[in-house]
Amino acid sequence: MIPWLAKSGLYGYTNRDGSLLIPPQYSHARPFRGGFAVIAQEGGFGIINAEGVPVIAPEHPFIHLTAPRPFSLAFIKKEYNAWWRLPRWRILPEFNLLSTRHNGPLLVTKVPRAQWEVLAMPDMKKIQQFNCTDDLNAWGNRYWRKDWEPARKMPGEARLLTSGEHLLLRQELYNAEGEHCSGQIFGQLEDGTFLQYRKGWYRRVNEAGKPMDAVRYYKKNHLTFGGKTIPQQEAPYQRIAAPVFQSTAGEVFLFPDFSKPFPASIEPYPQVGEVQYVAMIGAMRDAEHFFVLATTGKSKERRLLVLHKSGKWNKLIEPRAGFHSMLRNGSLLFTHGTAKGVMDTSLEFHLFPLQYPEALSETLYAGKDNKSGRYGVFDIMEQDWKVPPAYSYIGPCLAEDIAPYCKDNLYGLMNISTGAHITPPLYDSIGEHGAVMQKNQLFYIDLYTGREYRE
Repeated sequence: MIPWLAKSGLYGYTNRDGSLLIPPQYSHARPFRGGFAVIAQEGGFGIINAEGVPVIAPEHPFIHLTAPRPFSLAFIKKEYNAWWRLPRWRILPEFNLLSTRHNGPLLVTKVPRAQWEVLAMPDMKKIQQFNCTDDLNAWGNRYWRKDWEPARKMPGEARLLTSGEHLLLRQELYNAEGEHCSGQIFGQLEDGTFLQYRKGWYRRVNEAGKPMDAVRYYKKNHLTFGGKTIPQQEAPYQRIAAPVFQSTAGEVFLFPDFSKPFPASIEPYPQVGEVQYVAMIGAMRDAEHFFVLATTGKSKERRLLVLHKSGKWNKLIEPRAGFHSMLRNGSLLFTHGTAKGVMDTSLEFHLFPLQYPEALSETLYAGKDNKSGRYGVFDIMEQDWKVPPAYSYIGPCLAEDIAPYCKDNLYGLMNISTGAHITPPLYDSIGEHGAVMQKNQLFYIDLYTGREYRE
């Protein structure tokens, strides 16, 4: 069911055909997820079921509902002022030495805190509870404000990951019944197993929290690179792009890929000169290589070198300048210099004539055309524009092949595989699940048809 906005400003719920199923009665409503939806009334936020019956009363300052497999989670917030935390009080406001103006009172005793309760739906079984600082305007540039504006978002501590029929939440692993399997999970490895902390060392465990083997891993803060020690972090150079672990067998791995050990010894690379500085080291996804961003020889320019897990340099891959970052699909993005493009996980380089690329699929990238200065969608395999550059912005995708575009500061939807417009540019913004803003009014549209769900 989808939120439906009445002329009264209240929300009800409709199906995709527009048939009203729950009458308008809510001041705020979000789409159903896993059979439940977050709504708001005068008392606050709550949760209703598919019949419109409240299962959590609308009396909370904020609720976030997720629907990952194997069950839905409700994050319910409670806000309070921890005034007794005296070290967090602000004694003096910001002060301008050139005048007597100041921006606030002499004493601020606001210590905004939040308590989060996590329920597994539909049984509403409490699986976690945690406290954190409520950081919106807490100690930022406006900390002196008398009106406390708490965060209306999920806290950064609420790390959530699904894996098969298991769920990882804040280092704790649960099965499909919401039962706790294991704790102290550092993170998930590329092969789907997990790395678990055990009093100074780590081990690999499966989804049920059972050990995979007897191997122990220890966290390291450096790598040995051609006889030179590279620290984990030493700005502006010499850093490693991932946590480093060493096994009891002496093998070194870059998290999260434990399938290829980092080489213990690395051959010289005389063609590029001696490595002066290492700016970044990282594992290439789904490949037997690592990338090394380094300054070599007398040049001050950083170039990306490709290193095989055997410790031999892949000299078939030209050292390349202009590296920017690794994209979500594992490709390496190059945005500077004359050769802009991406290197995919098979180490093939694809040029493109655009700036600010956004990966929409394995081969399609939205970006700003170097010549026209307009946004389009470029196919790196065909080396041609799938959607000709004619927009002030495109992407990222909100659904498969569906992306927002912008013209004249207004947004519409397009199908990137065909370039066809689903809606004209009508909206001030378009977000996930088809939430749009138009003249300060929030309502929903169908991402595939553009149908508006409002009176």
